[in-house]
Amino acid sequence: MQAFNPNDLQDAQSFPGAYEDSAGNKLLSVAFDYTDIKTDSGLSLQKIAQNTQQSRLAAQKQSGKAISPMQFAKEKSQKSGEALEPVIINRKIPYESCASLSQLGDANITQTGFQVPVYTYNTTNGLWDLLGYGTLFDESGNLIAANQKIFDCDLNTYVLEIEATNEIFLSNWWNLDYPLIFTQPVELCATITLLDEGNNPVANSVLFVKDDDELRSFSAESFVTDEQGQVQIKLISLDEGEDLTGELSIYNASLYSAHKTASFTLSTSCNMNATPVVVPVAIPELCTAKGRVVDSAGAPLVNRYLIAGDFTSTNFEDYLYPAFAITNSSGDYELALECKQNYQVIEYFSTVFSEGGIFSTDFVTSVNAEVGAYEVSDNGKQATLKDVVVAVTKPLVFVGNEENSQTEINLSSIYVGNDFPLTYNFSLVDGEKKVVSQFTGTLVASDFTSNFVEYSFPYSLKTFEHKLPTSTELVVYNVEGEITDSKGNATPIFGIVVTGDDDTLE
Repeated sequence: MQAFNPNDLQDAQSFPGAYEDSAGNKLLSVAFDYTDIKTDSGLSLQKIAQNTQQSRLAAQKQSGKAISPMQFAKEKSQKSGEALEPVIINRKIPYESCASLSQLGDANITQTGFQVPVYTYNTTNGLWDLLGYGTLFDESGNLIAANQKIFDCDLNTYVLEIEATNEIFLSNWWNLDYPLIFTQPVELCATITLLDEGNNPVANSVLFVKDDDELRSFSAESFVTDEQGQVQIKLISLDEGEDLTGELSIYNASLYSAHKTASFTLSTSCNMNATPVVVPVAIPELCTAKGRVVDSAGAPLVNRYLIAGDFTSTNFEDYLYPAFAITNSSGDYELALECKQNYQVIEYFSTVFSEGGIFSTDFVTSVNAEVGAYEVSDNGKQATLKDVVVAVTKPLVFVGNEENSQTEINLSSIYVGNDFPLTYNFSLVDGEKKVVSQFTGTLVASDFTSNFVEYSFPYSLKTFEHKLPTSTELVVYNVEGEITDSKGNATPIFGIVVTGDDDTLE
């Protein structure tokens, strides 16, 4: 069971389907939830709810009139003489949704107290079906009056008590919503163009649009910019157009999952043919750096992992989002970098395991219209880099215990080279430097999966039975050995193997 806050950018991304109910009303979400509940025998409550629904639909067909879930439950209770035991759910109202309560008020005058509609998600049409209404209480359990207008969420917590039949469990999703029904709804619009710091369009980006203060004066929705960075925004006002300032949160793959915000102004005059208003966004201008990765003979290396970034900076404010690329069949790669910034470019596998580590590279580029020491050309928008030369490609090999096994060990290997076969020879050595077990064999290209598991590199896993003496005490064996490619290049094999009973190993 998980609760979501529709006012939160991350949570709002999880909202299923449309912000619309089955009657065609736009919805303003107050809160939404996901549940996956089973009985102690493992039976999903969805199955139980389906049986109840089928009985209600059959009775509805027989009577020729609509019967709500709660009405059906009450009629069934009256006929059987058994007391009605509805589902009772208490749901805290998110702090940011209090403004919605103030603006939209009681949703059902036929019931006592302040009511909020409750919906369940219909996976067939992607819309929401009205289940009934919840009654609002404060944290002390006092009923909120239907005519209450002021909700002080800084000092009080408000809880919705939802009384429903078990048909609420027909869906994993349920939602506290207000249908936006107005005799003359006030529509708010804006046509804007988003530009980055280099005045380039922020294209194909997802925008989450919401109010920029705590009053929540209009509905929150998502939009997508076109190739020119342009987007048309249409929202429903909750205060008849009094508040017109909003905030955009922008997502784009080039931002590496980070988001940027920008302010904008809506209008009650919805002329969608008007000249777009330019909204600057603090997104760095991006340039391109291209290059190749080759071996010492100049042959292209495929599926090599490139990283570019400022790996020596200790000031978080100056930190550059890293860029990534994988070489194609010709050894070519392309990186999207912030313009006029210094980036270290590394071929990951050969650099990170070299002496000195990942920070040892001096291969640096800055796309700034000046040809640097490691550049062939640079026009200020795109730089062509000199070849990244990888002299020797060595496998990385580790030996350790197979998970949840007392008798097996794994030989894990990462290798991006082509010098097969690889011959391994390693021993398990006890604390007295005595060899207690030895393993030899070869790895060929087919042992490495095409599904790149570790850092986008081919990965091999071989499992052996170690046949070590059993022990109730923790015993550690060191791994000593090496793996050699077809050209005679040898690399050490690392690892340890431990034995002992389950409690000791834990």
